[in-house]
Amino acid sequence: MSKYMKSNKKSLEQFYEAHIDKVYRYFYMRCLNKSVAEDLTSECFIALAEQMDKETAMEDKTKYLYGIMRNRWNSYLREKYNLKVVYTDSIENIALAVEEDAREWSGQSLEQRVLKYIEKLPKKQREIAYQRLILKHTNKEIAAALGTDTNYVKVTFRRSLRSLERIIENSDNEVKR
Repeated sequence: MSKYMKSNKKSLEQFYEAHIDKVYRYFYMRCLNKSVAEDLTSECFIALAEQMDKETAMEDKTKYLYGIMRNRWNSYLREKYNLKVVYTDSIENIALAVEEDAREWSGQSLEQRVLKYIEKLPKKQREIAYQRLILKHTNKEIAAALGTDTNYVKVTFRRSLRSLERIIENSDNEVKR
């Protein structure tokens, strides 16, 4: 192994340790899926390592990484939603988004994050989703409180989950435009 490759490996390891959490949070906050966020994060660092192995001078590894993140996210969206074109921010905006996401989400519990989206549901779905997800009530408890049967609660809760998925997807699409 050449002296360049050894120093390059050490440089990549240090860079990885310094940026892994930010990259992971960036993807996780957008897709809310741990395994997808992990995959996208690893793909970014693999792409960066491959580029560094080519022995080309990289002025700013952080900007280069943000560019890779943007491209990987766009590829993921195109694959998932069969999109032809995805509107994205510039590399500088991705850097800001990573920092803003970290600040916004780090101080909030999962319940607080979910509540942000539950508030956008229709009234009946909102009531049931709030009781199930935030208050952790059972279907039977919710049915008794609302004076209805458990089947109504189950169906409405399933509908609220589908609505939440659409709301989250739409909010992600709005951010990209």
